[in-house]
Amino acid sequence: MRGSTTGALLYAFQLLLDSREGFPAYPGRVTALKLMSRRSIALVAVLPMLPLWQLLLLGTFESNTTTLVIQVSQQLTQEASVFTHIVKEITLCIEDASQCSGLLAKNAIDTNKQNAIKYNNRGIAKNGLGDYKGAIIDYNKAIEINPQFAAAYFNRGNVNSILGDYQGAISDYNKAIKINPKLVGAYYNRGNVKSILGDYQGSVADYGKVIEMNPKHANAYINRGNAKSILEDYRGAIADFRMAIELNPKHPDAYNNLGIAKSSSGDFQGAIGEFKKAIELKPDHSDAYNNRGIAKSSLDDYQGAISDYNKAILINPKHANAYNNHGIVKTSLGDYQGAIIDYDRAIGIDSNHADAYFNRGIAKFELGDNEGAIADYSKAIEIDPMYAYAYNNRCWSKYILGQFKRALKDCNKALSIDQINSHAYDSRGDVKFALEDNRGACSDYKNAISYGDQAREIWLNSEDGAWCRNIR
Repeated sequence: MRGSTTGALLYAFQLLLDSREGFPAYPGRVTALKLMSRRSIALVAVLPMLPLWQLLLLGTFESNTTTLVIQVSQQLTQEASVFTHIVKEITLCIEDASQCSGLLAKNAIDTNKQNAIKYNNRGIAKNGLGDYKGAIIDYNKAIEINPQFAAAYFNRGNVNSILGDYQGAISDYNKAIKINPKLVGAYYNRGNVKSILGDYQGSVADYGKVIEMNPKHANAYINRGNAKSILEDYRGAIADFRMAIELNPKHPDAYNNLGIAKSSSGDFQGAIGEFKKAIELKPDHSDAYNNRGIAKSSLDDYQGAISDYNKAILINPKHANAYNNHGIVKTSLGDYQGAIIDYDRAIGIDSNHADAYFNRGIAKFELGDNEGAIADYSKAIEIDPMYAYAYNNRCWSKYILGQFKRALKDCNKALSIDQINSHAYDSRGDVKFALEDNRGACSDYKNAISYGDQAREIWLNSEDGAWCRNIR
């Protein structure tokens, strides 16, 4: 599996086979394109990579993941003017304890501990106004006054995460947890940040700690399930999503992500049922439509897939993955020009969509435009230097153009990234054969077979493969 920085998980390789005339006729070649088109699946539509911020204001409360609206008491509303008022009130209170009023008046004793609370609270209000740098200054002051103030470390960690300083956020969560090992939100948010950084094992452990302390934390089950899905522990992911649904039967993202886990484990029919439930709960769930389209396409229900991708795009005209997947269906149906139009649209929305470049390269290859295909594979590699299938496909296009030595370099690179890639072994075998390295070619063919290349195995056992069978 390969993740993207947008939270989208890419999966499902589809081998496109094609017996064509006009390829260089080397003895014993298997005329199957070593081309893989990649589908984009939307894991964690809105939840997983967005922390459930917990901000502390003379007590503990939580705020919405996307709006960061503070929820404290009936005295506070969601209006920015209220945050502005709070900042002014706390500032007066910090400067002169006699000016404290309301909630602050009850906590205006002029001690270091209470002064730290004031700075922490003003930091929360600044956070609510989007003044993150100002918030950090106040949290720093609170920590300076009271180095054992777990809430201030926690809140600063949240702001550091918003600003993209993930290592700083983890450091703050670590300190908060050391001071207060029962601070559930710190484990939860640290798990989210670890997921962003690709430390999925670490995030699984943190979500597990949250669940240990709060067995009814549905979001922790969802996020742990997401991390397990990325680690390909689909059974564990399915169990977590089911538990989240048991706790909250009306959580559309839990159904969506359960569908992804089922789809990834090959249960496409079951996945379709889960995506349907997500859509029933949230009719504008564009990711669920996109994901259901993938499951339908995997069952060769191309018209059903197209319908779902169209719906995803109707709901969200900027859904790059839906355009990419729509293009894959067109490629499967032989409509390569139409597929290119879809890939162009995906790239127009997301210029770093490596899979759209990769898949457009396949469509261009099918149209005989190997130079164009190479350019697209190169762009995919530029975006993702570890894209083994892009190196393999670029190797193959170079092979078709007779650029054997250049092709060999690409196949070698593909195998250095993915040592069990049967397609890359088979491609390199053909390249080596073209370079008259028969022994090396045969070795690669046999490696391809050992990693599941059935077409090459049939060839090896045929009359054409006798020369390779006889090499010892």
